[in-house]
Amino acid sequence: MDRRMRTYKEMTISCSHQLDLPYESACNRLHGHNYRIEVWVDGEVDENGMVADFTHVKEVVGRYDHRHLNDFFTPATAENFVNRLLADLKARLPTARHFKVRVWETPTCYAEGEA
Repeated sequence: MDRRMRTYKEMTISCSHQLDLPYESACNRLHGHNYRIEVWVDGEVDENGMVADFTHVKEVVGRYDHRHLNDFFTPATAENFVNRLLADLKARLPTARHFKVRVWETPTCYAEGEA
């Protein structure tokens, strides 16, 4: 029996951030978003019958809820948020094989990455 699977978790969190772009942009002012975060985890089903405990995924993403992203990384872009979440997930779920993260900054804009 193949024990490889993919799990999916979706969350919404609220964060503030501010960019320092070399051109006029509303993003240069302090502002916030209700980010929709999607996480896919691929791996082997463990002895508990899970690829990844959804609680652990929630802990990783929830660390940023109601926080100022510039306190964690700069520039605080959606792309860098994806990279930070991928690194955090790899550290928290070391037995997983593959991760995909999508960070929706608005209902029509997202950044996505895989590791």
